[in-house]
Amino acid sequence: MLYLVEIDAHNGAALLTFRFATEAYITSPSDSPANTIYEPRIVDPGSFSANLYNAGQTGGSASIGFGDLILANADGGLDAWFDYGFDGRRIEIKQLASVASSFSSAVTVFKGTIETIDTTDAWKTLRVRIFDNRLTLDRPLQVNRYAGTTLGAGNTAEGTEDLRDQPKPLVFGKVYGIRPYAANPFDGVFQVADNAVNDIDVFDGGSPLTQVGNYTSLAALIAATVLPGRYATCFSLGL
Repeated sequence: MLYLVEIDAHNGAALLTFRFATEAYITSPSDSPANTIYEPRIVDPGSFSANLYNAGQTGGSASIGFGDLILANADGGLDAWFDYGFDGRRIEIKQLASVASSFSSAVTVFKGTIETIDTTDAWKTLRVRIFDNRLTLDRPLQVNRYAGTTLGAGNTAEGTEDLRDQPKPLVFGKVYGIRPYAANPFDGVFQVADNAVNDIDVFDGGSPLTQVGNYTSLAALIAATVLPGRYATCFSLGL
């Protein structure tokens, strides 16, 4: 059994693709990619397992387990990797019946993402820590955060110092019982969502307030005259 691996990395100027195998392998002129060498550096292609649910359970999310891909580096041929970026890059593992098999018969057994490169034993080997493609989703849904720079009245809604670096709220669908963030407490501006919304119903102690208008900008909202028991909105900014 022959394993082929394709690994992407970035050297700071361009995206590179490296190709390795458990035995030296060269594609034919009619293959894609053509006349391409897969270096014989794979020491261990790693193990792979997948479960419909968490191991030993009959419910929950799917789980995937695998070992590190180990590449030989006794000759220092991969030393340049220490300066490359691998995190979040593509890795693909293929399988061939033998070194004599045509490249077109290769079966893809794994497509995933590189988590990091372990160089603790770089004089002999490099370990490529791989993860399935769920790693690309393992990041915050909301990256916008309050700057905490709203220190007085004015055309700003970035929260006071106590909101600094807090994620701004997001709303999808119909949500009840929201306690809005005081994006500008000096002008009475509160935020229910960082994204645009279709409607906002406001209650004070369980009593509904009366909406008197919707404005298209923060400046227009702040400039609006709003009497007690009433509120104005800016749906496009969730304010």
